[in-house]
Amino acid sequence: MNLRLLVCALFAAGSVQLYAHPGHSLAEHGVGHLLASPYHVLTLVIVGLTLLAIGKMVKHRVASGFFVVIGAASIGAAFLCCFFLA
Repeated sequence: MNLRLLVCALFAAGSVQLYAHPGHSLAEHGVGHLLASPYHVLTLVIVGLTLLAIGKMVKHRVASGFFVVIGAASIGAAFLCCFFLA
């Protein structure tokens, strides 16, 4: 699949997710809600995948590495939330 199409699809998936769960301030429900809510975990995964795809498109090595590392960290945080904190 073309990486540009993948990034567009991931952004679209992220925007649907944001409409499915109306926003609230980060401190409104506490950290436990952020770590246990499936909406927030799914958002972490979508953001992580989007950053990984952007990292593959960027030609500058340092910037590409930054996007890949942050994307992987986001997916790792979602994994930890799902399997260890839930």
